[in-house]
Amino acid sequence: LQALVNLAAFRDDTLVRKMLVIFAESRDLNGFTMAAWPRRVRSVIPSFSLSWIGMVHDYALWRDDRGLIVSLMPGVRFLLDNLMAGMDSDGFLRGVDTAWNFIDWADDWHQKECFHVPPGMDESINATYNWLFVYTLRLAKKLEDYVGDSFLSARWDNAATVLASKLQARFWDSGRGLFNEDDSGRNFSEHAQVLSILSGYLEAPSLDRLKSSLFSEKELAVCSIYYRHYFFEACRILNCPDAILSGLELWNSFLAKGFHTAPETPENKTFNQRSDCHGWGSHPFYHLIAGLAGIRPAKMGFKKVLIAPLMGSLSEIDAKCYHPEGMIRVKLSKQGDQLHCHVSLPLTLPGEFRLGDSLIELPPGEQSFTIEG
Repeated sequence: LQALVNLAAFRDDTLVRKMLVIFAESRDLNGFTMAAWPRRVRSVIPSFSLSWIGMVHDYALWRDDRGLIVSLMPGVRFLLDNLMAGMDSDGFLRGVDTAWNFIDWADDWHQKECFHVPPGMDESINATYNWLFVYTLRLAKKLEDYVGDSFLSARWDNAATVLASKLQARFWDSGRGLFNEDDSGRNFSEHAQVLSILSGYLEAPSLDRLKSSLFSEKELAVCSIYYRHYFFEACRILNCPDAILSGLELWNSFLAKGFHTAPETPENKTFNQRSDCHGWGSHPFYHLIAGLAGIRPAKMGFKKVLIAPLMGSLSEIDAKCYHPEGMIRVKLSKQGDQLHCHVSLPLTLPGEFRLGDSLIELPPGEQSFTIEG
């Protein structure tokens, strides 16, 4: 999440490349990256290893550096292969006995100090962890398409399709319109719903139900600061900008609470660690640019930009996004039924502007236009 902020907002991406490489070098014999590196103590969090694959994908999307991505792909494939080989007889991914099966600082998942492992993760099957795997397989497919391996692309796509179907059959509660967290039928979380949406493999009727149940159903384990990132990404897919804006109220409260940097988890009731300058807490910076302003790569390598704003209750947006070829700037103003747009792109970067049913091709350079309705 810190890397995404860096890629969207700053010119120097040296630390992002360094992070990708040193975590690749930290992998153990099962392909898991260390949770922190370099360090002397072995520390594996399987969900963080999957997130490393997400980091490789994000860098491939936001930067044109195919050589580095090709060099990292053997590590990506090795981890996915080992995880698939360890699936149970029913075809589900299980937690790792020798690792901390942490997902998020959710109060509902508190069992003892520093535990915060979702139900079913250690002793059975957990839906959130398996949906995270489906989501990661989709990102791996996109990476294989980018580096040109159609065979492995099809493999990851097939594995994701099969697992998503199994999750739909085993964990979907049609009455509540939500995925269960485990087989007990008593536990539900925002996490499982959000990751199922982001996976891209969710059945259409379930996706339609989640557009309302995610926001209306009560007694869900709530995403902390960390997983608010994925919650905001799901809101973008569901076209719910005001849910993003209301979610940002937590960050708007930080100054009044005495914070001068983004913390790890100040709202958590069961874990009192004071990490008051925590990288993942900065992700709203990214969502203001790539979510509400809607500026993000349209193709791997950022060869084209997509601008798809989510105005919601906002009347104006003025945003900048860094591109290796120069700055992208978007200024939007709502006046009645008209949206006035001014877009400035680097002289080598084409783009497209999407809003509802409107699609406008954008040549490089500056341009202004108005969208009705």
